Amino acid sequence: MERKDKKKILVVDDHEDNIELLRARLEARGYEVFGASDGQAALDQVDKVCPDLILLDVMMPKMDGMEVVRRLKANDKLPFIPVIMQTALDSTENKVEGLDAGADDYITKPINFAELEARVNSLLRIKALQADLAAREKELSELNDRLRQISLTDGLTQVENRRSLEERLMRTDRELVAFGAAIEHVRRLREAFEVDRIHWSVLRRRVGSVERVEGRRPRRLLEGSSRSGDSPPSSTAPR
Repeated sequence: MERKDKKKILVVDDHEDNIELLRARLEARGYEVFGASDGQAALDQVDKVCPDLILLDVMMPKMDGMEVVRRLKANDKLPFIPVIMQTALDSTENKVEGLDAGADDYITKPINFAELEARVNSLLRIKALQADLAAREKELSELNDRLRQISLTDGLTQVENRRSLEERLMRTDRELVAFGAAIEHVRRLREAFEVDRIHWSVLRRRVGSVERVEGRRPRRLLEGSSRSGDSPPSSTAPR
């Protein structure tokens, strides 16, 4: 079955036989299939061909599937690429771990191809819907910008109309109010600083006066005690 636009699928498995088996089945459905035998090779292939979907084995040497999907989902430069984890481990814990790592779906080995094909088709539809939604959001954003431009310019002269000038004046008024508030704040800070400087100056003068008084007082006491202690008592004996 030929497809008008072939979707690219990357099959990642450390067993080449598994890759070739899936390649044959998927190419028969009209997909273009690429292969990778380990995690690092898978990341390199993603950078090279940017597949539409990835079938990712969990247990691989060098880098396992969990780490691969974490790195893929953490790369903001990549578009949305659905990832189906494939593994022989059928426990709920393994499935939860894979989904938490960023996988979009899970399938267990041995793979039932009818089930795999249904999951592939479902995820590719989701990818197409997301791409369509992103394109519509971009288109809507461009239309909004265009409508705003039309609402702010005169249709004949293509110069700013009254609404545009009023909006500009309102922005200018808000900026002036904010600037005036900033100036008032600076003025109050300067006043507070000046008051603190005056208080500090007065305090320094008072401290200096106290230090001078305290510096003279011991000397006066010492001189007084020296005169009273060294001089003998006056004698009033008659000559």
